[in-house]
Amino acid sequence: MHVGDTYSAEAAREVVRRLSFETGFYSRCWEISSTHLTPEAGRFLAELADIATPSGFLFVAFRIPYSPAIGVKLIATPWTDANLQHVEGISTNQLRQEHRAKGMPESLVEVLHLAALADVRMLVFDADARILQGLTVFGDE
Repeated sequence: MHVGDTYSAEAAREVVRRLSFETGFYSRCWEISSTHLTPEAGRFLAELADIATPSGFLFVAFRIPYSPAIGVKLIATPWTDANLQHVEGISTNQLRQEHRAKGMPESLVEVLHLAALADVRMLVFDADARILQGLTVFGDE
């Protein structure tokens, strides 16, 4: 069964409903357009993918072989106050502040925190991926 593409918002909602209620499982891996990041944030993420991601970020960035896409493995999701307090002894605001203090551009902070709040575990930023309605787009698209 092909699940990834639908032709209407109603069909997409139905796929999500079936996956989340009938099976109890849902996708924790999402591919989104890299235009949801500023160019500065894209460069920041690419630099993280080329080095060992510093501690305290609660994610690891990595390159996708043979692709300009960058992947992110989010750790300790969902990033809610209750879960972060239990796992790391911090709040979501403290994690945001730590990200900003380490120089993370705001567009990357925002997208990662939204994804982690939705309990996404793997996020792939790719210029060829679809734009998510409701998220800010940077650039010409």
